[in-house]
Parts: sequence; C-alpha cells; structure tokens
Amino acid sequence: MKSLVQNAMGLNVEVFPKGYDRTKVGNFVWLPLFGGEDNGGLGVPKGRTVFIDDIGTPHVDQESFVQSIARTTEAQLDVLIENYKLKTDAAGHNVREANLQEGLQKLRACPFMKYCEEHATNLSEPLWYAWITNAVRVKGGRAYIHEWSAKYPGYSELETDRKIAHALSDTGPMTYDRITDAGWEGTPPPDAKAPISLAWKLDLDAEIRQVKSLVEGSQRNSAIEKLIKSLPKVSLLERERARRQLKAEFGVSAGAFDSILNKALSDSASVDEALPEAVERLKRLKTSPVKRAEYIFDRMRKQGVEFFKDAQYITYALFEKRLEIISLDTTLFREYFYRQTGDSLASSDGRVYIDVFKNLAIKNGKTIEPSTWIYTDLAEHTVYFNLNVPERELIQISPEEIKVVDQANNENSVVLQDSAKIKPIKFTQLTEAEYKKALQKEKYLVVDTLACTPTSRIFCNAWRIGAMFVDFVHMRPVLRFEGKTSSGKTFASDLFSTVIYGSSVKKLATTASNYTDAAQNPLLILDNVEVKNMNQELTDFLLGASVGTTKEKRKAGTDSGNILERARCLILSNGIENFSAHAIINRTYIVELDIALFGSTVSSQLFGEIERSRNSFLSAEFILVSKILKRLRNGDLHTIVLKIQQTHKNHSKQRSDEFFAIMVMIVEELLDAWGSGENVWDLVNEWIAEQNRVSQETHSGSNIVLTALDMLRLKAEKHNRNSLPLDKWTYEVSLRPSATTSSVILEGYASDFHTSFKEVAGASGYDLSKPAQLGKRIKDAEDIIQKAGYEIAITKLGDRNFYVIEYVGTGTTSTQVPASVPEPRTDKMSRNLKDNEPSMEVMEIE
Repeated sequence: MKSLVQNAMGLNVEVFPKGYDRTKVGNFVWLPLFGGEDNGGLGVPKGRTVFIDDIGTPHVDQESFVQSIARTTEAQLDVLIENYKLKTDAAGHNVREANLQEGLQKLRACPFMKYCEEHATNLSEPLWYAWITNAVRVKGGRAYIHEWSAKYPGYSELETDRKIAHALSDTGPMTYDRITDAGWEGTPPPDAKAPISLAWKLDLDAEIRQVKSLVEGSQRNSAIEKLIKSLPKVSLLERERARRQLKAEFGVSAGAFDSILNKALSDSASVDEALPEAVERLKRLKTSPVKRAEYIFDRMRKQGVEFFKDAQYITYALFEKRLEIISLDTTLFREYFYRQTGDSLASSDGRVYIDVFKNLAIKNGKTIEPSTWIYTDLAEHTVYFNLNVPERELIQISPEEIKVVDQANNENSVVLQDSAKIKPIKFTQLTEAEYKKALQKEKYLVVDTLACTPTSRIFCNAWRIGAMFVDFVHMRPVLRFEGKTSSGKTFASDLFSTVIYGSSVKKLATTASNYTDAAQNPLLILDNVEVKNMNQELTDFLLGASVGTTKEKRKAGTDSGNILERARCLILSNGIENFSAHAIINRTYIVELDIALFGSTVSSQLFGEIERSRNSFLSAEFILVSKILKRLRNGDLHTIVLKIQQTHKNHSKQRSDEFFAIMVMIVEELLDAWGSGENVWDLVNEWIAEQNRVSQETHSGSNIVLTALDMLRLKAEKHNRNSLPLDKWTYEVSLRPSATTSSVILEGYASDFHTSFKEVAGASGYDLSKPAQLGKRIKDAEDIIQKAGYEIAITKLGDRNFYVIEYVGTGTTSTQVPASVPEPRTDKMSRNLKDNEPSMEVMEIE
C-alpha cells in the first residue's frame, strides 16, 4: 500500500497499519489526523496524517469517517494489558473506571454542578471545563459528562473526549476559588475546597447506620467491606474512628480491618505516582519549587494530613496524630517531609517549600486555638488533657463522663500539642471501689510523706490536682515549700513532679524559658529560689503567671512577627528564705517543711512505686476532676467562696479565694475517698490560720516600709528614753512622746518620712526613690503595719496627706531591723515642719 501511494501520488507516506503481526501488539504508527503548525507557523504541515480508502484516496470528510470507526473500549484495553502483561506508565491520575470511587450523586448535589446542569444549553466554556474536571473523577462520570454536554447546541463527542483527557492528564479537579474566578456567582458549601470533595466525603455515622439497617449475613458483610474500602479518601483520624466503631458495632477485628484497608490503600496508591517519584519527575521537568510545593501540599492533604492556622497565623500540620508547627526549625515536621517526599527541607528549595506550605495552610486550613497541655470548654464545663501517648489521644472530662478521644476528631475539634516532659498516661475506667483504692494508695505514698502538718499535706495535694482548673479562675496561687537545708523541700517537689510528669523535672532557668514552660505544662517547679534570685524579671514572671499573663516574644526568623505565650500552669517553688516582695507573698501559699519535726521516708523504692502506680493515680484523679466539674456546673463555687469570705474576712490570701474554693471541693472528695471522718471546714480554719501566721511573719520580715519604720521608731524611743531635747532630733519626721504608751508618736508628710527612712534604713534595703512611692506603699501595707503594732492616722491637708503614726506595742517587730540603728547626721539638721517652708541649716553644738 505504501508503494502504491508513493508511486501513484508521489508522496512520502506512512501507511496505517504497518508491520502488523496478529500474535503481537501493533507497532508504533503516526496517529490519525496527526500534524499541524506550531505557534510560529512551523512544524508538520497540517493534514499530513489522513484516513484513505482502499485505493489510497483520502476520505473527503475525515471527521465523519472518524465517527464511523468502532471505539476500543476500556474493558478491551484492560484485557490486552492483562493478556500481554503490559507495563503501564504511572499517570497523574488513574482513569480506569474500575478504580474510580462511587459518589456521582453526592457530587451532583453540589450547587455548582446543579448550576451546570441547569445551564447545560448555554454554559460558558470555562465553567463547562471546570465541571468536567470534577465529574470525570467518579464512577459514571464520563457518561454523565456526555449526557449533559449533549444538550449544548455545538456538542461534539470528540471534542468532549478531548476535554476529558485533558482534565485527567493536565489538571486536577478545579477548586471553588478557580470556579468563582471563571464566572460562577454561587456560594460554595462550607469546608469544601472543590466539588469533588463532596463526592469523596464520607459520612461515617450515616454509613454505619446504613450497614446496621441490613440483615446480618453476606449483605451486611459486603457493605462493611465496601465501607472500609472507601476509607483511603478520608483523614487518618476518621480511619481510626471507623476502626473503633466497626469493632464496637459489628465486631470487626483489627486484623480483618487492616487487611481490607491495606488492600484499598494499595489500590489507591496506583491512582497516583509514589510521592518521591512524582517529586523527582517534576524536577526533571524543571517545574518551579513553588509548583512542586503546591503539588506536595495537595498530595499530603489527600493522604490525610490536615493543616491549621491559629489567630496569630502560625501554621500547623497534623500528621500521624501529631500536631507540629510548619517550620524549618521543627525537627519532626522536617523528618516527616523527608520521609514522604524524599526531599530535604535543608535543600535550596526548602525555604520555598515552607513558605508555600504556610501560605496554603493560611488560605485553606481551619482556624484553631493550639492549646498545649489542656483545653477548657467553660460553657460545657469540660476539659481536654493530652495523654502524650503514641496514639496521640486526649482525655475528655465532663460532668457526665470521661472518654478517650482523638486529636482534632472530637466534639470541639480540639488539638493539643505534646509535652516534652509528660510521660505517657494510660487512662483506665475505674469502678467506685477501684477509684477510692487508688486515691488511698496515693495518700499513703505521696500525701503522707510530705514533711509538713497533716492539714498542709492535704491542701498541698489539693492544690496540685487543681491544675486541671486553671482556666476556671483568674488568680492561681503559687505554692512555696520553705525550710532549712535537708528539710524535705526538694523531696516534696519531686513527689508532685513524679505523679504529674513521671519523673523529676524541677528547674531554675531563664525567664524566657519559664514562660515557654508555663505555656506548655501543668506544673512549673522552680528549685532553690532564694531572695538573691528574685530579680525584677523573675518577680514579674511569678506575678504574671499567677493571673495567666500573656508574654509576647519575637517569632523566630522574622523582624516583626510575634508569638504570644500565655502561662497556663501552677508554679511550685522551694527555698530557705522568705520572698521579699509584698505582692508575691499575697499570691503565695507558704508551707514550712521540717523532716525532723514531721518525719518522712525518702527512698528510691518510694519513687519507683509511685511511677508504677501513676496511671491508676491519674485515672482516679481524672474521675475526681469530673466530680468537681459537676459541682462547678451546679454553682458550688460561688457558695463556697461566699462562706470563706464570711468566715475569714480579709484573710491573707483572699485574692485567690476562687481557686481555694476549688481546693476545698477537692479536699472534700479526697476525704470521702479516703474514708476520713475529718470535717473539711475545720481543716479550712487550720489552713487559713496557718497561712495568716506565716504571711504576717513573712511580711514583717520583708516589708521595706515596716523595716524602715521600726528602725526610725527604735531610734526615736532611745531619744525619748534619754530625755534628749527635741532640737537634738535631727530627722525630718517630727517626734513627740506618747501620752498613753512608753513609745513615741511620729508625724510628717510622706516627704518627711521618705527623707528620714533613707537616712535611717538606706543601707538596710529602703530603695524607694520618691515620696509618692512611699505614700502608696504605706497605703498598700497598712494592714501589715497595723498588725505589727502601729496605729496610723492620715489627715488630708490641702492636696497632701499628713501621717501620724504611733507604736502601741502589740504587734511583731520587723525581723530585718539591724542590731545597731544608724545615728542621725551630726553635721547639720534640716527641719521642715511643712514642705513649703524654707530649710534652716544649724551647726550642731556639743
């Protein structure tokens, strides 16, 4: 035939078919109608390849002849592939009808797809193509496309097939964003990126209800198998939920489930290239790093990776039930990326990949509040706690129940980051008897070994358990263990640490580290904190952490971005000395420890037994937390706070009454579980009385105003006892003998006291710089000064306060007063009865 055509027509041609052997697959030939010009007018002349008749004459109407040719069906091609064991190149998408998923009817429910059907006779080409890119990816999609495309007046089956082929080979399913850009004015469904999402979306609960409606037997088993086979298209979390529900509802074993799922995953893997091979192919095609990153992001989403952003636009990836920040600095995210793609984020393209991932996560990801160790739903009185187990499970505690749930796949879509400190916790549902037994053992091993009074032991343990309620109160008191060397302070801290974390995690670190730790863990333990450590930064941290202050810090790798870290923990410190800051003392429960007086058993065996019993201890505590949540919902918090305020008005730690009320509820539950006959309000009275005593001693020993006042008063009493004349009293504060006591009365404005205090107590810690500061400190410490034995009368003279302070001798003198009080100046005296009077300088005469 080739020779005939060449001789008759003088053309150099290739005739189809050529070299055909019926026992083999045909050779390569030029495709019919192949040819045409490129954009530059070059290339093979148009019409080079044509259909000819038996005598070599081209058919007049090539298109009509094409329509008369019988099509090779997909089934016939499948037979050829199977019979000849042909290798097929992996395509971007598997287009075999047998490998497509059901979902056409779900897809047709999409408002865009409905729009295309309603406007099939006049649909614009861009929207028609967008419709095809989605419809072709479900079973029955091709027939559906032709059915509705045929309503268009200019319909061509050949042109439609070309569009289908292009949609499969060159593009993915068009998203709603692109569809809107193409001219559709409708509203996309929420939480759907593209129409095809609706077809692939699995309503697990509805599917299980459908299976339950079937009669037991082969029909139900077939439906279960079909359901499992549909799981590759859903997230990893949904797969795990399906595993649990199918086991609970139908007894599907883990082995049977995994066998069917793995086969389905294997089949679906043939739909796309393996990701590493796809990345390499894109590199060979010189695809830009941005496009590669977009492709990888999309593939990871299909594999079940979920992406999120928070209110600060920090982005996260949830993979293998682990939530990690998308960053070059996140080790586990880098490892996962390399494992999935074969590409390193340390490569030259790594920063581009990260930037694209962040942008796409901001655009497409759900907004979450990435809590750390705990999440609280205040409206429902429910808390979520990260168990830090390999399964990445959380425990959800409500007034009604306690259950283990998955990250993100729970009622509130809660996602909690892992703690590097908390060892895995295995929660066990306990009977009431087991619950009480666990708490009794905890009392024996933990509570009873604290080297303090029995009442303090109980309330300290209640304080620790109260960490689960940090979001229910505004003020969270610090707990401080004090005592001499070897008094049991560090041992007590280790006891609490071992129960919560599974090991000792006490520390003394930088303030920046403390803020990060306080945002990620339930308990921050500061070891051996003394007055010398209490710089302004640490003081501010303790004050801020007690009320959940948020710290703003620079985001790594940026010049302007900030990250907010909110302290959401309890703080336990220990040391020998008292804190000196008045504001900290008011926010701190101080417990004195003494092994010699109260006894305690320190041994490695003790900590080993606590570690072995930790799961049962915490399981019991979670049950106790549920009981407290129920009481909070019932309004018990307000009732207990009111009783505390009525019976202990103005007690030393009244700022933390709400948290203390929760401690009281915890103590009540503990006493009940222990089978104790103690009355909780007797214990409350003892605890508050002890805190008042320690607080007063601490304030007296650390308040700089009281220290300076004691020193000035002692000097004045000496002056009076020696019957020295008043003109020998050289301090700015006026002095006169008391008519009712053997002491003296000190009078003056804040400026007078300020000048006098600087002279008499400057070397003993008086460091206020202005009289106005002193006036505010006197007002703030008025209760402390009065309890130390002073009476204060303040009179308003114009716009200034005039102070009259008399020592009546019924209080506790400051422990900071030195044995030798400095003498007044001997070179001159400056007497200002009123601040607006001129000063006089008088030489002292011996």
